[in-house]
Amino acid sequence: MLAAGFVALTAVAALRHEGLLQPLELSAYDALLRARAEGPAEPRVVEVGVTEDDIARFGWPLSDAILARLIAALGAAKARAIGIDIYRPYPLPPGSAELDAALRATPSVIWTTRFGDGSWTGIPAPAALEGTGRMGFSDMVPDEGGIVRRGLLYLDDGKTVETGFAARLAFFYLAGRGIVPRADPADRESLRLGAVTLHPLGPDAGGYVGLDARGYQILLEFRRGGGLRSVSLGDLLDGRAPAGFFDGRIVVVGVTSDSVKDFVATPLDLEFGADRASFGVTLHGVMAEQLLAHALDGLVPTAMLPGAAELALILLWAFAGAALGAFLRAPLLLLAAAAAGLVATAAGAYAAFLGGWWLPAVPAALAWIGGAGLASLLVRREERAQRSALMRLLSIHVSGPIAQEVWRRRDEFTAGGRPLPTRLTATLLFSDIVGFTGIAERLEPDALSRWLSLYMAAMTERIDAAGGVVEKFAGDGITAMFGVPVPRKTETEIAADAQAAVRCALALAEALAALNADYRAAGLPEIRMGVGIGTGELVAASVGSADRLQYAVIGDPANTAARLVDVAKEALAVDAATACRTVLGDATRRLLGRRFRLEPLGEVRVKGKTQPVACHLLLGEERAGGGL
Repeated sequence: MLAAGFVALTAVAALRHEGLLQPLELSAYDALLRARAEGPAEPRVVEVGVTEDDIARFGWPLSDAILARLIAALGAAKARAIGIDIYRPYPLPPGSAELDAALRATPSVIWTTRFGDGSWTGIPAPAALEGTGRMGFSDMVPDEGGIVRRGLLYLDDGKTVETGFAARLAFFYLAGRGIVPRADPADRESLRLGAVTLHPLGPDAGGYVGLDARGYQILLEFRRGGGLRSVSLGDLLDGRAPAGFFDGRIVVVGVTSDSVKDFVATPLDLEFGADRASFGVTLHGVMAEQLLAHALDGLVPTAMLPGAAELALILLWAFAGAALGAFLRAPLLLLAAAAAGLVATAAGAYAAFLGGWWLPAVPAALAWIGGAGLASLLVRREERAQRSALMRLLSIHVSGPIAQEVWRRRDEFTAGGRPLPTRLTATLLFSDIVGFTGIAERLEPDALSRWLSLYMAAMTERIDAAGGVVEKFAGDGITAMFGVPVPRKTETEIAADAQAAVRCALALAEALAALNADYRAAGLPEIRMGVGIGTGELVAASVGSADRLQYAVIGDPANTAARLVDVAKEALAVDAATACRTVLGDATRRLLGRRFRLEPLGEVRVKGKTQPVACHLLLGEERAGGGL
């Protein structure tokens, strides 16, 4: 189990280190964001969108005169801060003087720029704003696939540090509330807004691996969805905006027209399919709203575990999965439990996300499944090896049902894949061919082998069908056991074994008759066979060296049953027309009730016994209705 857990952890950690899990982790993060979105609240940021109708009416790009009217209208509507997210590389008269005047007269206007880097010089703001600090870059940092999950507060080109567009708007708004961004006293590298610290993302933050963390990046929370309340430029200039719509709020102005194609994709857009995207101006407003929530509402940013803590969590899940795979052996139950674990992982990740934590749910889930699968494979591999060794030890031939029962109950009577020495009551069946040595001397080796193999196959097939276990073949002799290796616990079970052995003897006689017919047709010697059956208390154990073990039963009943074969052969000597005779001991007879027809032979002295043995000749089974 420990090995499976460590292997699963190592595999998941390697996949994560190589960045192969990042797409899955980010997709899971997106799903958590969509599930957590709290919906709209009383907005502090609203939007003026330049729609298709506005472009048809006012032209594009917007002239200086239209922008001057826009700024004047928003100033008159008491907008707290005005963000112009419209790129214009040069003035567009008429109205240039009016725009310059409006910009100088309205200190709440923040203009968007593009960050200059190397050969790229960026897009400047109007000349009236040069040196005022009222500009902010609108660059975004999309992940693979174009999804924007992070926002930029600052960028540094090695010479100057520039502030992002949304951050400029939020900081201007907060300055009116007496809140300015400061370095956190406990972490001088982190920014503090009000009572909340915004830590910059590192290269391996959350599900990211090797993130380009230049600048000052934070996660976009999307707590209040991904949209803003909006009016069109035409409605603003025509005075059709709702009363108080802009009063005291940040207003972002930008293109909301499909033809200009200022689109970005966010995790919330993915819920509705790949064709949906947000407008860039909207995302800037959403980010500004988030910064206000941090400073004014105490919104704590989503936190991530340190690397060591994440590794410990994944390791815990890997071990939990390994324990599951080690102890649940039923495949369907294991699948159900594994699925339940995945559901629990998802639920736990969502609960943690609601509490402000982004946990490594995908690596944990993979570690859970990997640990469970590896442990299950290792356990099953070990079980197959143990089962194979156990089956080889128990007998040359074990029937399917008995093998299943032995394996199902292996913990009751085995240790390390070997049967424990057990005292039990069982019935033993011995068979032997009359005159085998003489027949073997007469037949050629190939003929002898085929003749004996057919006999052994026919006999073991009947023993198998009767529920017996073949202990061994000794030349022409067969030893079969009924009631092993699983100890019987009741008198009824012991009696059932004795009756099964006696029925098996009758089946052997029938099989022998059919086999002799085939032998006659093939010109091979026919077989006459003696069978002895005995019941009693024995010791079942594995005997031999470590390299050559054999499962055997030891005790006087085994010796007695073997000697009863000689009595059966003597019965055959006086009945030349019969191919098979079965003699059973008195202990077996007492367990049969009146289900079989028996002929008492009296007490017979047998080799190796000082006391005579009460013997009974098996004649057949009573027909239905013939008594108990």
